[in-house]
Amino acid sequence: SHKVFKLADVMEVVNKVGRSSEIAYQKGKHLAELKTEVEYDMLNTAASAAGDGTGTARASKGVKGFITTNDNDWSAAAATNVLTEDIFNDAMNDAWDHGGKPSLCLCPGAVKRVISAFNGNNKITVNTDDSDRKVINTIDFYEGDFATVKVVANRFIAKDNSTYYSCFLLQPDMWEQLILMPYRTVELAKAGPSTKWMIDVEYTLKCRSEKANAWIKNIY
Repeated sequence: SHKVFKLADVMEVVNKVGRSSEIAYQKGKHLAELKTEVEYDMLNTAASAAGDGTGTARASKGVKGFITTNDNDWSAAAATNVLTEDIFNDAMNDAWDHGGKPSLCLCPGAVKRVISAFNGNNKITVNTDDSDRKVINTIDFYEGDFATVKVVANRFIAKDNSTYYSCFLLQPDMWEQLILMPYRTVELAKAGPSTKWMIDVEYTLKCRSEKANAWIKNIY
C-alpha cells in the first residue's frame, strides 16, 4: 500500500501558521491516511490476491475473508435482522465450542449502541452521583457465560450489502499483522519547482485459527 503526494518547493520557505515545516506536516498527514487504509483492508478484504503483471495488485485477506466457520448470519438480508443478546451469546458460544476465547468485540457505532442497550436479566449496575449531573449509558465490557469481551466501536468496518452491519468477536492472540517492508518515506523525481514524495508499506494479516473467532453479519 502506498500514498503519493506532491509539494511545491515554495511551501517550505514561506511563513506558515501552526507549523514550521510543510513537508513534515504533509508526511504525517499522508502517513495517517495510509494507516487508515491498511486498517480498512485488514478488516474488510474478502480474498487475498497474488497479483500479476496485468494490473491486479497483491492483496491480503482481511478479517471478513478469514472467518468462515462461525459466520453467524440470517438466511437473508431483512429489516428484521435485529441484534439481540441471545444472538450475541450464540456467536460467543460458537467460538467457545471450537476452542476459542474471544475477548474483543469490534463493531460499528450503530451496533455499539445496540450492545449498550443489552440488559440480560436486568443485571445492569448503575452508579449515580447527582453532583456529576451526567447520565452514563454505555457498555465497555460485556460479561457472558463464555467470556468477558471488551466492546470497541470501529468506524472502518464496511457495511454488508451497503445497508447491513457486521460485528466481530475476536481472540486477539490469534491475529497478527506481519510486516515485510516497514513504513518508509521516499523522495521521488522532481517535477519542476515541486517535489514528489511516496509513503509505502508491505504487510499482510495472519490468522492463527479462524475458528477461535466469530462474525455476526447482516445486522440491520
